[in-house]
Amino acid sequence: RAIVNVYNKTEGAITTPQIANGANFSVILKEDGTVWTSGYNGSGELGNGTQIKSNVPLQVKTSENTYLTGIKQISAGREFAAALNEDGEVYVWGNGANGQLGQGSSSTGNLLYATKLNKVTEKTVTDAEGNSSIIKEEQELKDIIQISAGDTSLFMLTTDGEIYGTGNGGYNEYLEGNEAAHYVVTKVQRVKDVVKIDVGQGSVFAMISNGETWAWGRNQHGQLGQGTSDYDFHEEMIKIAENVVHVHTSFNDFVVYLTEDHKLYGMGKANYGQLLGYEELTAHMIYNSDLFTVNSPKLLMENVAYAVCGKDDVVCMLTDG
Repeated sequence: RAIVNVYNKTEGAITTPQIANGANFSVILKEDGTVWTSGYNGSGELGNGTQIKSNVPLQVKTSENTYLTGIKQISAGREFAAALNEDGEVYVWGNGANGQLGQGSSSTGNLLYATKLNKVTEKTVTDAEGNSSIIKEEQELKDIIQISAGDTSLFMLTTDGEIYGTGNGGYNEYLEGNEAAHYVVTKVQRVKDVVKIDVGQGSVFAMISNGETWAWGRNQHGQLGQGTSDYDFHEEMIKIAENVVHVHTSFNDFVVYLTEDHKLYGMGKANYGQLLGYEELTAHMIYNSDLFTVNSPKLLMENVAYAVCGKDDVVCMLTDG
């Protein structure tokens, strides 16, 4: 067991302490803006320049002798992590095989240190002889106010309510009507005025400034709440609900959202009882997840102040504390 003191109410505090979990590793953000990691490290998930696992938290670095500082939010995917600093810049580390680190190619491999994420734009130029070629230009990525890591993708929200992403796109996460992955930071089209995002395994949920929540992407277990479960992606954005104040997705194909009147709703995979409704958990349920789903928003609890999804469970804080 290791204990990290993350909250001292010190004068130098710049953020609220946070914890994010990936696949067999954890990321910890202290109130002073430093980031610490522990667990599996085969792809550089710990961001300390090595691929050696650690049972105790180690501080994330940007180089051998420089530590990552000034961070106000963290997020973790399956084998990678991301951090957002006070200046609206994003740092990434870990496995980048699906483009989730935005380095321009699937051959980039792993980033063992926290590396600043930039935008890479492509444009076609034609020379005097009529030959065309593609030129890549790297630009600074800034004005980010929130990050959300999916399984093998990373999405970011800007100050002007736009969404950018990089990584896996197998379920139309970029609203382009295809299954293409992106290896550079790409703007998500047809969505604006977003105030918060949350990304699951192939699905994206966006809270709009008018209180509506919309979603798109993967719907294998009914997590888009449309009364059906299907393996195909949804090309169009789907309105989920109104007056939503919080939404949280699981990498295991279910989601919960909280409304202004403190009611908690859920939809998606339910084979472990994570969305209630089953008096007894059986082996048949566990091994037949496609049969035990909630395809439409289901009221789970009332008087809820906050809720988060785990792999197969939901944890709530009630309004009475």
